[in-house]
Amino acid sequence: MITKEGDKLRFAVCLRLLQLSAFGLRFNQNGNESLLLFRILLAGIFALAGIAKFLDLKGSEKAFTDFGVRRFLAMTGAVALSGG
Repeated sequence: MITKEGDKLRFAVCLRLLQLSAFGLRFNQNGNESLLLFRILLAGIFALAGIAKFLDLKGSEKAFTDFGVRRFLAMTGAVALSGG
């Protein structure tokens, strides 16, 4: 439940932005191209995150152990997480 006035305003702005983005994707003649560009950008972000995790396997392993995963499974999880 939204209680604060600022939360109501943020909710309204987010809702309006979602409506505008849906309208733009649905009725834009270049919708297919913009959607493809968005997908390529999103794939690049995920690829960069995977590469960063693979380059820092010790940090990924530490994150797994900090979450409570046993040490012998942490490195396996770190490699699996970086590979997707």
